[in-house]
Amino acid sequence: MEVFVPRGVVTSGVTTSWLVLAGVGLALIVGAVATADRLGTRLVRPAGRLADAAHDLGHGELGVRVPEDGPAELRAAAAAFNSMADQVVQLLAGERELAADLSHRLRTPLTVLRLNAASLGEGPAADQTRAAVAQLEREVDQIIRTARQQKTHAPSGCDASEVIRDRMEFWSALAEDENRTVRLAGVDRTVRVPVARPELGAALDALLGNVFRHTPEGTALAVDVHDGGDASNSVIILVSDAGPGIADPDAALRRGHGDGGPGSTGLGLDIVRRVAESTGGDLRIGRSMLGGTEVRVWLSLNGAGSADPGQRRRGRKRKSRGRTRPKEPAEH
Repeated sequence: MEVFVPRGVVTSGVTTSWLVLAGVGLALIVGAVATADRLGTRLVRPAGRLADAAHDLGHGELGVRVPEDGPAELRAAAAAFNSMADQVVQLLAGERELAADLSHRLRTPLTVLRLNAASLGEGPAADQTRAAVAQLEREVDQIIRTARQQKTHAPSGCDASEVIRDRMEFWSALAEDENRTVRLAGVDRTVRVPVARPELGAALDALLGNVFRHTPEGTALAVDVHDGGDASNSVIILVSDAGPGIADPDAALRRGHGDGGPGSTGLGLDIVRRVAESTGGDLRIGRSMLGGTEVRVWLSLNGAGSADPGQRRRGRKRKSRGRTRPKEPAEH
């Protein structure tokens, strides 16, 4: 028995079925591509951030960190990178602390040696001793300059009162030997400033070292801390002495202009000025209540460190015009 089916009935719906199958296949392909793209992005984006952060860290951006997201392997890699970056910052800070501590420890005995060498009188042995002390001071100055060139960009801060007490304890032995009266004010409470402890310690040592080098023995000195609180959003550190004063404050602030004799790097007040301006503050020199020099270090607490340092210096020059300045043989 034969059954004849018309061709139209046999092919009925085949085209529609092929179209449906093609549509389903196309949809599966689009879905697979979209899924692969999402998965690839989830893998590539954290890897790209990690690569960019490693590149920035290699160029000295020590504050860079990576979000710990993405797959488990990339999260572990990001955590390891962040830990490594923290270790690098801590190691660099430790090296700077060591360099600063070395300079602090050497400065006082060198000053005593220079004063003793100056009292040896004349003769070949005395000249050789003075030359050796001068050479040793130049080597220490080079160490200090090298330490200053190592920049750490990670945000940091410290208690200014604690740093001042620590540095004054260091200098108190020399002050006692030279019969100097030392007064501290405002350091009995915590005063937070946006400056790293080594930087603030180096700035204080520069100021106190200037007092000991450029004023006679027995000259009184004072260190005052004024915390303006939330109203002024600033902290002021005053270092005053009863010496002869500074004849040309603008020249004293100029890098490399120092003519304070052996042991002077010409960087002392400039180091202090850069510390102040890194917070958006500034450095000013005037006449103290003790009759000598008053160095006023203004530290801003609002992080306005982007202000133009040149404009601040020009402003200080305009303010200093017309001011009667005392004469002084040596520059800080």
